[in-house]
Amino acid sequence: MKKILFAVIFILYTFILSAQSFHKGALVFDMKGAIDVYNTKYTYKLISTGQDTTLEDKAANRNIAFGLEYGVLNKLGVGIRYNRAKYFTEVDDITKKMPNIYSNNIMLLVNYHVLNGKVFNLVGGINVGYSKLNFISNNINNDEIYGSGLYFDVHVSPRVYMGRFGFQLDLGMPFVNYNEMSSNNSNFNQNILAKWKGLGYSIGMGIQFRFLKNKEAAKTSEKSKE
Repeated sequence: MKKILFAVIFILYTFILSAQSFHKGALVFDMKGAIDVYNTKYTYKLISTGQDTTLEDKAANRNIAFGLEYGVLNKLGVGIRYNRAKYFTEVDDITKKMPNIYSNNIMLLVNYHVLNGKVFNLVGGINVGYSKLNFISNNINNDEIYGSGLYFDVHVSPRVYMGRFGFQLDLGMPFVNYNEMSSNNSNFNQNILAKWKGLGYSIGMGIQFRFLKNKEAAKTSEKSKE
């Protein structure tokens, strides 16, 4: 009985080790939606006086992201990600219009697949890249403010696979930093130096699909048949 039990455990153990949801040479496409909430700091300096003022607040957005990851090792993947975020805003008191605030972010992604089973895959990683912010006020002056700078996040993503297709939960800590902001208002550009940054947390859900077969596993399988 002990020999049978040992044999069953050994077979299951071998199966778990050999069957991986992510592998060297894999190409994984994913799409997810998320909500980000930031603690923000908006700092501006009056050029005429040199006086700095910092305003602390909160901001939140809903966003959608697309990523493509390539397996350089069985547990290490690199790739690229695009994210578009639209911030929640309030109606302007005078024009009764909603400001339109959105950002476009393009990033390099690096993921490490901590647990890499056939069904369950636990991913930890970072995204780092460039962010472009647009603030369209829709106020009576039609003021617009633009910013560009760094986007960075640390994330953990539990994933469940059913064959090549799967679902994911994404938990992250994003950071954005726009060091130089400009405007369509010449008075702003001439008199104010402004920067805006935010650090917060993110929760999202999405799907993923894995392309390309595991060549090493296929070779091992062929040799075992021989």
